[in-house]
Amino acid sequence: MNHGRTERLIDQARAKFRLDLSDLVVYTEAATGYFSLTPIIAALSGAKKVIALGADSKYGSFLEAKRTIQELARIYGCERRIRIAKEKRKEEVSEADIVTNLGFVRPIDKTMIGWMKPTACIPLMWEPWEYREQDIDLNECVKKGIVVLGTDESSTLLRTFDFVGILAVKLLLELDIEILMSSILVVGGGIFAGATVETLKRLGANVGWLSMAEYGSRPKASCVDRKTPFWIDITPECNNFIRSADAIVIVEHQERGELFGLQGKCSFGDLARINRGIAIAHICGTVDENELRDSGLNYIPNEIRKGGYMSVSTAYVGPRPLIDLHTAGLRVGELLARARLDGKDIDEAKRVAITQGPGKDFKSTL
Repeated sequence: MNHGRTERLIDQARAKFRLDLSDLVVYTEAATGYFSLTPIIAALSGAKKVIALGADSKYGSFLEAKRTIQELARIYGCERRIRIAKEKRKEEVSEADIVTNLGFVRPIDKTMIGWMKPTACIPLMWEPWEYREQDIDLNECVKKGIVVLGTDESSTLLRTFDFVGILAVKLLLELDIEILMSSILVVGGGIFAGATVETLKRLGANVGWLSMAEYGSRPKASCVDRKTPFWIDITPECNNFIRSADAIVIVEHQERGELFGLQGKCSFGDLARINRGIAIAHICGTVDENELRDSGLNYIPNEIRKGGYMSVSTAYVGPRPLIDLHTAGLRVGELLARARLDGKDIDEAKRVAITQGPGKDFKSTL
């Protein structure tokens, strides 16, 4: 990690989103890689205390995460504000003004919500449409009066979705697909796919767009004109495009049905028979990983996550997307927490976070 640049990016994000967590307690995760920066951002933003919950995972051990965060905190001079925990404890959760919905904090279930104080809030580090029931018990939050609000990733200050396109570029280059003059099929709907199509076209790729989801439609994207081939099913024209395509980018983050595989509309074996040289870059979307592996097609990453989760996050391109997103999410939390501590009701607290920050409610849809 380039500590000098990382500190500069954190400072820029804090200033951009006007994040000030003074007198507030933050409960978040202790993770590895760039995800280790979240408690650092909170501490550098003046949080009275940051409790970071960690665990062993496929991404790294608890001890690795703890050592990483402690070293970062020492470098940035905020070690006294951070406590790293391995167990979820009532006395610590009950202190928190802001509880993030990040990996090791989840699930935020009935028990955990019961420990939270009435003025606590849960800022989502993504847009509300990305919500998964297994992550947060929203009904229990309503019963307890805990305010939950998403983060507007389309904000001009944030531009998370633009980084999804950059992520596709990085994966394709790792597959030795040059992009310029390459034929690439983007599979997915919604803003993730739209941003990916837009980015690849700007770099000179011949792009086809396939959305097999029920909501399949051509989202608004400034660079995506009507000349871009667009299909909502694997038609003969789409098949012809696949025959000469260099790669497929799978980037479906809303629909949970299987896109490719033995239960999908097309198997990877079928793809291999149509075009044995086609490469697969998987960002998100339900596919049959075992069938993909058996097909002999070249693909990335090695481990494919199930629908609703990203196999590779935007943090893979560098620290800026994560720093900006998590700073924005903490800003949403700050505004919600201060509003609730000032006696405002849930609706008024949400209004404050949406009008004064990058908050986005569940009522907003793409």
